[in-house]
Amino acid sequence: LAHFDLLGRLGHFTASLPPGHPNTNMEELISHHTLLPFYTAFLPEERRVFIHEQMGGTHPVNIHALLGLTLERPAMPRSLRFCPCCVAEDREQFGEAFWHRVHHLPGVVVCPHHAVWLENTQSPLWLVHGPTTFVTAETVVVPTEARPVNLENPVERQFLRLAHNARWLLEYPDLNLEAF
Repeated sequence: LAHFDLLGRLGHFTASLPPGHPNTNMEELISHHTLLPFYTAFLPEERRVFIHEQMGGTHPVNIHALLGLTLERPAMPRSLRFCPCCVAEDREQFGEAFWHRVHHLPGVVVCPHHAVWLENTQSPLWLVHGPTTFVTAETVVVPTEARPVNLENPVERQFLRLAHNARWLLEYPDLNLEAF
């Protein structure tokens, strides 16, 4: 089972990259390319350091178990998701769409950048059995009209506020809320 959110064996991954590749800084890789900062902001510093070390190792480790998470998380999305506005911007700026971390956080159903509803793809996040498949956004994102959040609706405003707060946690990977 390949996890999309909390990867282990990143030391093995970075060792496989060609010399001079820009993604060999383990701390940068974990802090800016996984969902770990969303969870570690609420953990003691020692535990956060331990989990970072485990993710950066070369041996298989169940990071979800170390965080007390299971695959039966009801708030997790069931499929890869995208924001139609982010897809358009990615294609304009980079020539292709890519997956955004914030769109796959538990409880996040709207894009905090564009205040539109996230769209589901046909690609499930959790493949328990069978071969591991890595899916690029370009291969599964379909043209979709953006559906704006209704800011007059208090529930939809709360969804947007939740998405903003989740994004904030990702943007400050060294945050330690336990100290407050």
